[in-house]
Amino acid sequence: IRFSRVTAKDYNEYDLYKIQLTRPEKKGFGVQVGSFSDYSNMMRRVAQLQGLWFKNILISIEKGANGKDYKLILGPFSTQKAATSYKRNVKKKKKIDGFVIDLQKIKAIKK
Repeated sequence: IRFSRVTAKDYNEYDLYKIQLTRPEKKGFGVQVGSFSDYSNMMRRVAQLQGLWFKNILISIEKGANGKDYKLILGPFSTQKAATSYKRNVKKKKKIDGFVIDLQKIKAIKK
């Protein structure tokens, strides 16, 4: 079976996708590049980022005022300095705004 990278041009809201969930260590830093309350919009943005050859996409699902918030984060980076440098490069080369976050501060909420 062959898998192809999904990008913005071939993303469909209704289709079949392979997704692998892993739980990375919550250490280091990341660059948050998006926040969505709608799952489909978040998936569309992931496809766009993949089309720009980003492979280091993390998603933090957090409890929001009106349900769930999906935060898109690029990383992780071992130091805040490395994350800040990456943020500047992404802004310069890909015109993507973001801000550095501490991954240790992301809290899991158990049901």
